[in-house]
Amino acid sequence: MQQFSLLLIQLPAMFLCIGFVVRFLGQIGRADFYNPLGQTTLSVTNWLIMPLRKVIPSMGKYDISCLVAIYLTQLAFGALTLVVAGYSNAILAPEFFLMALVGVAGAFITVLSISMFIMVIASFLLAGQHNPFIAFITQFVDPFLGPFKKMNIQIGMLDLSFLVAILVLQAIKMLALIPLVKMLGYAPGFFFGL
Repeated sequence: MQQFSLLLIQLPAMFLCIGFVVRFLGQIGRADFYNPLGQTTLSVTNWLIMPLRKVIPSMGKYDISCLVAIYLTQLAFGALTLVVAGYSNAILAPEFFLMALVGVAGAFITVLSISMFIMVIASFLLAGQHNPFIAFITQFVDPFLGPFKKMNIQIGMLDLSFLVAILVLQAIKMLALIPLVKMLGYAPGFFFGL
């Protein structure tokens, strides 16, 4: 029963967190939010972003309200997970708030990795066909993937820049974030992306 309760709590929080991360990355990559996936992202995230924008200003092209929304979602995700798991005292610990910050980094790594994986699979399945969903994903992943594509890592027609980028993201997660999670006294899984 506890596993089912965790699932009911974590799924909505996870999808919200993904929506906020995609919105932030889309703004950086100047993605077309008139795209169906872009419109869905705006619809899912506007309820929190619009009120936060009235209080928190943007810094250039960086929408700080999106980052705050990701942090708040991670706090809610972690708090609800800890309560259901029976560790409600851990919510008041200062480490909990630091863990949510680490969770923000983990959320970015997870969303970027999954998005690149989707792009790789779509490149094989769609083979040159235009798909608005893949176009939107490409627009928000390209700013991160650009430096890897400049390396021109190819074997024949196979572009390995995606693989290298995913490996770098996972190395950051394994070598920096997971040890930090353990150092703060938490187990991976209490926050989305960790």
